[in-house]
Amino acid sequence: MHTSLPCHICGIKRLKILENAITHYSGGIFSLELRVLDSLHRLKDSCPEVAKTLTEIAHYLHDIIEVGELNEIFSYCSDRSCNDLLK
Repeated sequence: MHTSLPCHICGIKRLKILENAITHYSGGIFSLELRVLDSLHRLKDSCPEVAKTLTEIAHYLHDIIEVGELNEIFSYCSDRSCNDLLK
């Protein structure tokens, strides 16, 4: 008999895996978002397809930061406006 986890548990597991990857392999979510934004800015004219994907990743990371209220815990994007970079 096959037992599957409810969707919300699978979602939580995926988020924990993502959190682990961000924390341990990318220098943290803020660092990762800034690197994505920097790459996006550099590639937006020369590689529009890559820039589109980076925009989606940056929005996703930004949403995680906002929903998790991490921007209130840490000094977040104090040197520039992240929203401006995502445009």
